[in-house]
Amino acid sequence: MSQRYEEKFKLDIVQRHTEGASIKSLARDFGVDRTTVKVWIRRYSSSQSFVKKDNLTKLERENKELKEENKRLREENYHLQQAALILWKKKEQ
Repeated sequence: MSQRYEEKFKLDIVQRHTEGASIKSLARDFGVDRTTVKVWIRRYSSSQSFVKKDNLTKLERENKELKEENKRLREENYHLQQAALILWKKKEQ
């Protein structure tokens, strides 16, 4: 199960890293996996945020938006097809 950390805790680790502490020592001292510390440092340095969605590249954001639009249009198309089928059946009666 993944553990959640408060933003203040993450920020403290990132600040200590910018002051010169190594990732290895920070991970050991705070009891956090080194990979997790690296991710926090990378995310915060690029956007001043730990939230994954704030750290997406322009291409990743555009791709996500296009996928959402595609899903919405497929659903809309399905409903229009169902409505057309109902109207066609009524016309046949």
